[in-house]
Amino acid sequence: MASWRISSADEVAVLLLVLGAAALFGIFKFLKETALLRGFSGMAKDIRILCKLVHGERTRDGKDLVIRGEYAGAPVLIRLSRTEAVPELNIQMRAQARCNLFVAPIRARSTEGAARLHTTHALLNTRCSVRTDDVLEARALLQSRQVPEELWRLCCSSEAYLSLANGRLEYSEEQLPAPDTAGWIRRHLRSLAFLAAQAQGTSVPPEQPAPSVWAQTPIWVAIASTALIVVGLFTFVNAKSLRTPVQAAQPAPFVSDIPVAVAAQVPDAGSWRLARPSDFDPRAGDWASQQHTELSGSIAGSFTADHSQDVAYVLVNPKTSEKRVIVLVNGALRFDATLPQLALAARIPAGNVSNIEWKAKPTLSADGDGLLLIRGYDDPSSSIVIYYSGLRALTAIPLDYHRVGLD
Repeated sequence: MASWRISSADEVAVLLLVLGAAALFGIFKFLKETALLRGFSGMAKDIRILCKLVHGERTRDGKDLVIRGEYAGAPVLIRLSRTEAVPELNIQMRAQARCNLFVAPIRARSTEGAARLHTTHALLNTRCSVRTDDVLEARALLQSRQVPEELWRLCCSSEAYLSLANGRLEYSEEQLPAPDTAGWIRRHLRSLAFLAAQAQGTSVPPEQPAPSVWAQTPIWVAIASTALIVVGLFTFVNAKSLRTPVQAAQPAPFVSDIPVAVAAQVPDAGSWRLARPSDFDPRAGDWASQQHTELSGSIAGSFTADHSQDVAYVLVNPKTSEKRVIVLVNGALRFDATLPQLALAARIPAGNVSNIEWKAKPTLSADGDGLLLIRGYDDPSSSIVIYYSGLRALTAIPLDYHRVGLD
């Protein structure tokens, strides 16, 4: 009986055929991907992660790249734009609410919303304008402590706008955040989903898991890689043994260094650590050292009239590098805010607070020391002073932080 045997020449021919087909397929997908990502090639990885997160499809709309999908059970549209005079990021999510709500930077001339609202969040009131046409319904929505906190997370940037109207939530940002654009948008989608649930009176949806590592790999690369693996197995089918792959060492789990007594009062304390001097802007550190002030994540002070031993902490999220400022007065948590940028945090002695030249003056006199927060070293007016009147945390904005005395 005649037998058929694959020769070495046959193996080479099959190998070349498969490699050629994989190469042609790869070139076709590469050209198509290049056209789709024109103007956004540096964000290719982030765009793939976002598509996986919302189970969406990418399309072009002129100079814009649009991702349509679904997040937390609601249709969502993410628009990345390179069009002039148009925000670089726009997110729309369906949300049926009984009131409208508009949040804009305090400097913006907002014409939407007949009445301005004050919230329980001091920084949101200082930096943003919150307006509505439905005062009673909007106040009911803002009663939850978490709602103003999520509004601040979304609109802490000086170029962020948010609207809840006409059956949808719409968020825009003048400039695309970088790096980690996908992670930044994912956190904002989570905040928008929370606000939509609160506005509609429905349960807050569970957080969607982050896309797996496969979401970061173009599909044409995965297919080409699979083809090469199949060819490799076919070619070396007679190999006697396979090397056991060496497993990469797993990174040590993150352990928070926040004092136990403090962590017991801070929500989600396990995801944060104390700030180190290297977490602050070194230029701001040089400026502070000239006033005999050292950079630290723990800042002792006496913020109230009874001369109590109080302390402020600056925390850092190791995953996102966000900064978080908390203040404990008489051992109780009296201030908690998250900031995307923080160049410096330092105590202002009580005697120096009254000598500050103000851009936005304090509404009440400070009972004790103040806490200076500098968001951007290059912007003299980017600082905020937190002070206390009784047990109320209030804020004011210095004209130029360089003129604030720290010693």
